[in-house]
Amino acid sequence: MTAWLFGEHHAPTAGEINRFVMAAGLALWNAGFLWLAYVALEPFGRRRWPNLLIAWNRVLAGCFRDPLVGRDLLAGCVMGVVWVLLNFLRYPAASWSGARPTEPQAGVFLGTMYLLSGAHATVAGVSGLLNSSVFWGFGELFWLFLLRVLLKSTWAAATVFTVLMSAGYYSFGADSPLINGAFTVLLFGATAFVTLRFGPVAVAAQFFFGCVLMGFPITTQLSTWYSGIGLTGLGLLLALTLYAFYTSLGGQPLFGRAILEE
Repeated sequence: MTAWLFGEHHAPTAGEINRFVMAAGLALWNAGFLWLAYVALEPFGRRRWPNLLIAWNRVLAGCFRDPLVGRDLLAGCVMGVVWVLLNFLRYPAASWSGARPTEPQAGVFLGTMYLLSGAHATVAGVSGLLNSSVFWGFGELFWLFLLRVLLKSTWAAATVFTVLMSAGYYSFGADSPLINGAFTVLLFGATAFVTLRFGPVAVAAQFFFGCVLMGFPITTQLSTWYSGIGLTGLGLLLALTLYAFYTSLGGQPLFGRAILEE
């Protein structure tokens, strides 16, 4: 609803009521679908992978400053950077091999051109991305759990998940298929690792961090007209990382007790 409120151009007409009803219906549908999926998955997930749902349950309980929540958020931030690097390193790697790489794609889930519309677009885009991140986190966990049940092996489930996701994301028109395929497998292999090691909170943070890093026009040339929007995205990522790091400490000193005592 926040994305709709800031992303649309509103006018005091009768049509605005219809648009509000449609936006509210979509928001309620998303919330209901996510609730239904979680209720269906949670009992079986708690039985087989209880450690993966601890941080999420603490988030639902309002324990936003829990060290485990901070740890998973911090892991997601780190893996978000890894995700972006793997996504873009394929292009120079193809050039080094002598092949003509495909055209880089940025801002797939968070449109860069849309963000250039102004502050209202930034608020709308980030709000919508938060919604997508939660769905992405639970979607990855759901498919891995389903494959684990079918294949009776966590490693087999992670392998099949990586292959299937890589096949769906793979660019078949690439001029360097081996390099493109290798980086795609590494990308979704890292996603499977984060899901099985940390759970949906970390995967959601990874998706959010990576999409912001790829979607916002971050630049070191502060004289450009879009540098303010880029700095907004960079500040958002920095705030999330610092919050996750500070929360993960659990109230302990930043440099450890031994250093402070010395």
